Amino acid sequence: MKTDKLRVLILEDSADDFSILLRELNKGPYKIEYTLVEDATGFENALKEKWNIIISDYSLPSFTGFDALKLCNEKEIDTPFIMVSGTVGEDIAVDMMKSGAKDYIMKNSLARLLPAIKRELEDAKTRRERRQAEESLMISEKLYHNLFDQANEGLVLTTLVGKLVAVNQAFADMHGYNTYELMYMDISVLNATKGNAIEENADIVSRLQDGEVVRYEVEHYHKDGHVIPLSVTASMIDIDARFYLGFYQDITERKEAEAAIKKKMADLEWFNNISVGRELTMIELKKEINELLKRLGEEPKYEISK
Repeated sequence: MKTDKLRVLILEDSADDFSILLRELNKGPYKIEYTLVEDATGFENALKEKWNIIISDYSLPSFTGFDALKLCNEKEIDTPFIMVSGTVGEDIAVDMMKSGAKDYIMKNSLARLLPAIKRELEDAKTRRERRQAEESLMISEKLYHNLFDQANEGLVLTTLVGKLVAVNQAFADMHGYNTYELMYMDISVLNATKGNAIEENADIVSRLQDGEVVRYEVEHYHKDGHVIPLSVTASMIDIDARFYLGFYQDITERKEAEAAIKKKMADLEWFNNISVGRELTMIELKKEINELLKRLGEEPKYEISK
């Protein structure tokens, strides 16, 4: 039972040749659906539909197989194009193949037609799947680049030895550079303290290699020389090669707020120590006065709480 549908566009002006061609097609495992056209207008209109195979004669009164193939190329139609003719020489056949025809079959050798169709259907499927994969990859890469470039956090991709290979605008801005200045720079150049780069910290490297997402803090030099405190979230990713992906946040305001709180606490502690010390000193002084008054036989002047 024929279950696979094959939609065939046929360009042929000979009724006898068409009948022979259709008979050959029906020998195959396909349920044939076809449209027969005889001229340029009919062929161009038919190209608005989807076809599995295009079969074309070469010599027609006002339109040739080469014209038909050229029209397919102009419209970027990827449907396999097979020329079937009995009048074309080898030089024209070669030119047709170079121009994109998938096969050339003489009308007295139609036994080659079905194997050629099977081959071209498989090749077309492979091309379609490859194109879909490439389109998916392109979409993924475009989405990645948009997310990477437009992120508010600084994002960097570094090699395992610390070479910057991708830097987004936010990371460049927080360091005072442009992205081109940072590309392929060694990230150790930015490190304000020895050992705070990923590749210099054995513990971080070990955890990343174990698949952990690691959070830590570093200090980097700004282009003008001042130091920037940064919070980093790092992970290891594999995209044809292994890289470190780092998310960097400028925590200057947080550090300044923490410093202000610590200073406030230190001031309060100092004030408390001074106050307590003064109070103890006054108590001792009052005791001494009361003792002196007692020695003088007078009543104590100060009441001291227990």
